[in-house]
Amino acid sequence: MSNYRILAGVCALSVALVVGCDKNPTAPSQTGDPGDVINPIPFLVSVDVLVFPGEPSFYPMYKFTRAGPDPGCDEDHWHSSEAVHAFGYVRENGELVAWDLRDPEDGVIPQTWEDPNPTGCGYGKVSAVSQVRLLLVPVDQLNAYYALFGGPDE
Repeated sequence: MSNYRILAGVCALSVALVVGCDKNPTAPSQTGDPGDVINPIPFLVSVDVLVFPGEPSFYPMYKFTRAGPDPGCDEDHWHSSEAVHAFGYVRENGELVAWDLRDPEDGVIPQTWEDPNPTGCGYGKVSAVSQVRLLLVPVDQLNAYYALFGGPDE
């Protein structure tokens, strides 16, 4: 397990990622060509996520719409037109851990959350929700989430 320090505004969060590493990262490929090297760490990408107060999970920001003040809520707030699926969970120490959905046999079922107050402040006021900008995950792990729940362009 590797730990990465993430800075979001003035807050520092520790993000744990579990990545598969080959025990012999310089081993030749199946072709036997010694010039082929196995890359032990998958390509990492950043994901913008929202962490809601009191919520045990966190969610990808692209699933939400930021709404301005309206008759139901006096501040900017978050809504979604569909149920959102958690991208990971928050440990007691505040560490964010992304779900690994690459293997459906693992049985991970992310929490689904409907807009709790669609005519009011929705998922919460922007001022009360943490926005984390640099959660790093392996690209194939992110693609597995997109395959199950849709990507930002869908």
